[in-house]
Amino acid sequence: MKNILKVNFFFYILFLVSIFTGYFKTFITITLITIFHELGHIIIALLLNVKIEKIVIVPFGLITIFNKKINIPIIFDFLLTIMGPFFQFLLFFVIKDEEILKINYSLLLFNLMPIIPLDGSKLLHLILEKLFSIKVSYNLTILISIITLISLLKYNLTILIIVIIYLFNTYKFLKDKNVYFNKFLLERYLYNYNFKITKINNINNFKKYKKHIINNQFEKDYLKEKHFKTN
Repeated sequence: MKNILKVNFFFYILFLVSIFTGYFKTFITITLITIFHELGHIIIALLLNVKIEKIVIVPFGLITIFNKKINIPIIFDFLLTIMGPFFQFLLFFVIKDEEILKINYSLLLFNLMPIIPLDGSKLLHLILEKLFSIKVSYNLTILISIITLISLLKYNLTILIIVIIYLFNTYKFLKDKNVYFNKFLLERYLYNYNFKITKINNINNFKKYKKHIINNQFEKDYLKEKHFKTN
């Protein structure tokens, strides 16, 4: 757990800006709400023995980065994603201040949008990975994130900045596509998973929550995942 907590430079900038512009109370409110939200992710990660690689203090809250395998059960992925919004939802039963509740409502709705790397996008990615191959679901998640961001564009400087920031995050997600797929294959080679078996024609049809046997066109037979990857 050493050096796990980091502070983003822009947090200090926005902190000072909020003081001089009279938005300090709003800044603190948003920060505290998002910290409570992130606490949900952290607690469930500890309960599931998922390693927390880094916790970054950013403008308006925290970002928790997990060091977890790609090929974990879907219930683990779901719980790690949903517990942040769930904790935030609990605030509606605790807080009585209408202004804070409005901020919480807005933040919760925004977080559930299918924009990378928000929780809404992670939930969408889970659903797509359940329905489609790992490559197709990854590309669809990127496409939906871009379309959603474009739909938010207005003649508003704040909105424009937000869209640019999240487009950059989406671009980073796109750059990591091959790394994600290669890590997925490496884990399948190194470990045994008890997913339901399905037949596929080529490696591009691999699905995250399935175990595969692959059509060997040369011998008119099927190969197991490990045999296929070692040939």
